[in-house]
Amino acid sequence: MLLSPISIPDLNKTMDKNPELPNKTSESTAETQWSELEQLGEDGFQGKSELTAAQKEQESFEESREDALEDNKEEHLDGRQIQEIVERELNSRLLAVEQLEAEVKTGNPQVQKRYITFEGKEIPVYDLNGYPYAMLTTVVDYKKGSGRDAETARAVTEDPAIWLQTQEETQRSNEEAFKGHAARGDVIFASYSNSEKNRETVVGGEDYDLTYGWSRVEKGSIIEVNANDSRGSNVIGENGEPRLDDPDIINKLEGADRPREFNKAGDYNEVIEKRYSEDGTAKPPDYIVVRNGRVTDAAKRHAKFYLERHERYGGPIVPIINIEESYYVEKDKERGEKIIGSISENDDYLEIDKKMSELLSISQYRKEGYDTRKSIGRDIDIPKTDAMTEDERKWLEVSEIELSKRLDFAKSTLQEVIEKIESATEEEKVLPADYKPSQFEEFDVAIHDAQKLLWEDKNGEGDRGIGSIKYKNLTDAEVSDLDVDLFSSNSILIKFRLKDSSTRRVVIYENKESHDEQDYYDAFEPIVRKYFEAYRKNQELENH
Repeated sequence: MLLSPISIPDLNKTMDKNPELPNKTSESTAETQWSELEQLGEDGFQGKSELTAAQKEQESFEESREDALEDNKEEHLDGRQIQEIVERELNSRLLAVEQLEAEVKTGNPQVQKRYITFEGKEIPVYDLNGYPYAMLTTVVDYKKGSGRDAETARAVTEDPAIWLQTQEETQRSNEEAFKGHAARGDVIFASYSNSEKNRETVVGGEDYDLTYGWSRVEKGSIIEVNANDSRGSNVIGENGEPRLDDPDIINKLEGADRPREFNKAGDYNEVIEKRYSEDGTAKPPDYIVVRNGRVTDAAKRHAKFYLERHERYGGPIVPIINIEESYYVEKDKERGEKIIGSISENDDYLEIDKKMSELLSISQYRKEGYDTRKSIGRDIDIPKTDAMTEDERKWLEVSEIELSKRLDFAKSTLQEVIEKIESATEEEKVLPADYKPSQFEEFDVAIHDAQKLLWEDKNGEGDRGIGSIKYKNLTDAEVSDLDVDLFSSNSILIKFRLKDSSTRRVVIYENKESHDEQDYYDAFEPIVRKYFEAYRKNQELENH
């Protein structure tokens, strides 16, 4: 018996990408899009006729999105409101076949169309040679090996018709195969990626044969979005209510703060979407994604299936999209080199921070381990330059400029905050307990006593040992990333995030044996303690 494609929790995982995306050519509903495409000729594709309307819709969307994000600061949005924002955010970015067809017609060399013959059918293939794109994709044959999940994945890969089973058919199949076992998956586990930013958030490659992609999501279909593997159930649950709390989550999936590929939770994000429409119809793919010219038999077989379905019943063709990775790697390097070359001692910190956030959101630079400096003061924090390449030397120079500017910025910020707090105290005004300068989303400072194994911040002494790191709002991954050595020497932790930027963290170690390195700790320690004192004195006004 062929098993249901939705009986496995992780059947669908994924891949792909885009930054400065071209505007979508169509934002019509799925039903309207289906009928429109059916009338567009033998290829079933649309040209550029809707670009102007799409651009107007995109402008309207951007305005409404900014309004919603601003409203969220004052009044918490509910899950349905956030769901609508996230779905519109995705639909404004996702790559559509109509876009590719329009680019082919204009002769864009970054998009080339060709046909491959498979079992007597001419299957359209679009080669992307650097064309920017965003995709929502799932690897159909993600599960390998043995067991129910792997058997299901193999069955779907072999027979495309299984994917299109209705919800009723699937539930019946689950009952027959698993005797009522809770395997009635009704969601798609997909991943979002952007060719100019988070290209590394991809499941796939040479080990997998079949990847589906979508150009839009339906209203009310997105259940959850996570920066890592959600480790969730393959059923909707909770009456289909969305589990969403951040209207800006898609931007964060692309940003420099997204998890790196070596994080324990995995190197992909996860977007959980309903598999079925209200009438129980399964969501078909809009295209099949391959890489570097590796068009597998599974990809051809599924493309042929949907082509024959188009010929028999109408509706859109499901083409193959081939992503030539080398073009995107080259684009990444060119962008990164331009950014690195633009950073100088003459920049102020806000300029450098903006450039760094852009640089560290680029996939290739993340893959190669580029990052801002996270610690200073110990001997091991002094870079070894003997075996460095020219590119590594350039990066070292830039990262040292960034760290120096960052420390100066943190110091001047602390001094400004102290003056603000002391002035408020003189006027007998109590500042909010979470007071921070207006340009910051967060600003935390703490001192660690290596002998007592205690953290101290503006609120007083915290917990002991490693647990105290979490007291400073750091995750386990951040602790590892920072390489915090609680036992070596006293240290100061500075962690902040500017608005529309990414988080910066640094640990400044006390090093009495090295005068140059000790200067950093000595410069900050008295200012930090003065900040603690000023804050506590101001908060004491509440008790008088």
